Amino acid sequence: MFGRVKELQFVKNGYSRFGHLRSAIALGPNGMGKSTFLEEVKQVHSENEKSSIVISPDSSQYGDLTSFLSSMARNITCGKEIPGNELGKFARFYGSQLVQIESITRSENDFEEFNRNTAEHFVTGLEDAVINCGIDLNEIVPLLIIDDIELLDDSIHEWLCNSFNKRIRKSSLFEKCRFLFSAQKVGVRLEKFFSKFGFDKISEIKIPPFTALECVQFANSKGYQIHDGEEHRTKSQGNPLKLLNILKKPTTIITKEDNVMSNLDKIDTPNFSDFTEKELNYLLFASYPSQVNRYNLEFFC
Repeated sequence: MFGRVKELQFVKNGYSRFGHLRSAIALGPNGMGKSTFLEEVKQVHSENEKSSIVISPDSSQYGDLTSFLSSMARNITCGKEIPGNELGKFARFYGSQLVQIESITRSENDFEEFNRNTAEHFVTGLEDAVINCGIDLNEIVPLLIIDDIELLDDSIHEWLCNSFNKRIRKSSLFEKCRFLFSAQKVGVRLEKFFSKFGFDKISEIKIPPFTALECVQFANSKGYQIHDGEEHRTKSQGNPLKLLNILKKPTTIITKEDNVMSNLDKIDTPNFSDFTEKELNYLLFASYPSQVNRYNLEFFC
């Protein structure tokens, strides 16, 4: 990851065992690198907090509530002190439980019970996995990372801030849980979600655009060589996705100065009213070379 050092350090310190940051949201337009930033936070947190668990569902698998829950169980990383095989067992167990719970819900048409049961099985199943590793639940520092939170379906929002939220508040495992989200901006819908979840204040982390130097470094990492980082920064507005598209489809970057003709490029247009009739005839013949013959050739001598 290039740049964003200050933002990463802020999250790293805040989400540590002794940090005081509970919730934050990474903000920025599409293509600014929010997903990359969240992925870097996940890796850093897992490396620095040996007794950590990071739950980070894949944003490409959100879909409906069931697919979101399945993605939550399958995308859990842990610190060095927690064996990964127990988490793998949990993911398989929870997947089978989802199928059974969903089947019962369809027959009884009780969606509130579905939400309660899926939250209960997720939390208790994850607790059992940690206990089987021989680790005290109170020693764990969980981190829930949700990318593109504004794209989640209303049913997923409801499950998170209601059934899941109520269950984790009773869990020793999630006592020190931290939360990290991403979105393009915080609108009314997200404000309501955060308020309902119980976040008094959520820290906003604005992902900054690339500097000229970071544009050069990013291009080099993708196998491209550029010499004027400032031109590419201006053209892409420091947006990594826009910069990558420019690198893939190179075009001449015209600056404002390049678009202004120099005095040498300017040619004064002649005033034809000052020409004599004979001179105008010369121009007429010159405009139609096919009309030049041995009888009028003398005009060009």
